Amino acid sequence: MTALRSLRLPRSICSLTALMLALLPGLRAADSEKGKPASLPAVAVGAIRWDGWHSDADSVGQAVAKSLGPPEWHYRIPFFGVVGDDGRVSVNGDRAEVMEREIAYAKSGHLDYWAFITYPEGSVMNRGLELYLASPHRGDIHFCIITEATQWRPDNVDATAARYAELMAEPGYQTTPNGRPLFYFLNHAADSLKQLWRDDAGFRQVADAFRKAARERGLADPYLAVMTWDVKGAKALAEAAGLDAISAYAFQGGDKAAPYERLAFVVERFWEEQRRTGAKVIPLAMTGWDRRPRVMNPVPWEHFNAPKDNYYVPPAPDQIAQHIAHAAAWCRAHPEAADAQAVIVYAWNEHDEGGWLCPTLGADGSPDASRIEALGSALHRP
Repeated sequence: MTALRSLRLPRSICSLTALMLALLPGLRAADSEKGKPASLPAVAVGAIRWDGWHSDADSVGQAVAKSLGPPEWHYRIPFFGVVGDDGRVSVNGDRAEVMEREIAYAKSGHLDYWAFITYPEGSVMNRGLELYLASPHRGDIHFCIITEATQWRPDNVDATAARYAELMAEPGYQTTPNGRPLFYFLNHAADSLKQLWRDDAGFRQVADAFRKAARERGLADPYLAVMTWDVKGAKALAEAAGLDAISAYAFQGGDKAAPYERLAFVVERFWEEQRRTGAKVIPLAMTGWDRRPRVMNPVPWEHFNAPKDNYYVPPAPDQIAQHIAHAAAWCRAHPEAADAQAVIVYAWNEHDEGGWLCPTLGADGSPDASRIEALGSALHRP
């Protein structure tokens, strides 16, 4: 979606990863041992969907297809993409049959939910959600919503709240263990948000309107999380606006051509930094970070100079699965902080930014589903 600022952290590996490895078998066994319920609710694992993969439908689809155009990036093309005889890449996911296959893949990986990034009504960027809602198999994976916080303005707050409350009333909307609908505000434009609402406290009008709209539909109080790499900013907004938790859309450490193990390490340290604020946390897991396709072929909605060597080497599928399992184990180990008992994964389909679980177009033209298969084996839910 967008680039984010980096945080430099010490390179020495601390004990957190070892702790998660030690905790994981026993914590996972509590879920899988038949006849003996877990002492804590099962952790819901969800993945972000950014549905810009609609080929020539608009400038977004054209730009991301172009970013994957060079042959060295063809291994990232989603499984429904095509490389023409002339070498041109086309990636059109705006089809019901594609959504059916995506749902089946997500189910096989034991994902609990997709978090759809939504845009103003009528945008082609909402087509993924529309196809999902129309699918006869949508019950195989739940869903929830991410919106840009700046999408909410003083002149549209009630209408926007009503729109999203209507979606929360849909069957299969993801909830916390105590039944509260899960909702994310993406706040990468914190300064713009403050200009809209004067200060963080002004955003409370959004939370209040949203909760009112939910009550009017007979829904439980929404569980509202703010997503940003800025931990202090997230905590300040959550406190001032009455939000429930902090999280992030993506996070990385600014390393250069570093191994994936380094990315997993800085992200797992990030969970602890979030927890130390005293806020409730929905931990983020990263499937990768490598924006070189966009650096080589810039997209029109980004206006900054990104370093080409700021990336992490693409991981093996088992490395991704282990990192996501660590996030679930962290939730179980810290129930006082992770009261939503949910994980958010970057991402299902951020292929050109380097984060994906969605199967890709294999070298022989058949789908490469190794990442989602590894995740399914790691979560091994009965």
